[in-house]
Amino acid sequence: MIRIAAAGPRIRVWFNRMHPSVDPQRGLRIDYTDETDPILSGAIGVRTQGVVASFDNIVVLPVDVLPQSR
Repeated sequence: MIRIAAAGPRIRVWFNRMHPSVDPQRGLRIDYTDETDPILSGAIGVRTQGVVASFDNIVVLPVDVLPQSR
């Protein structure tokens, strides 16, 4: 499972950790801030290359709905 949070110039990516709990940093793999060219809007997508795949349980929420972690 992959969880991604993008807010302004900050992008965080967790692997095998969908819901923050007592330890919100557990599973955090990427924490990147791009002050020079932040992503202010966009869309999501999933894709594969050279294999058959299926995707389920994709949820998109506004960042202010998610628990905040530092």
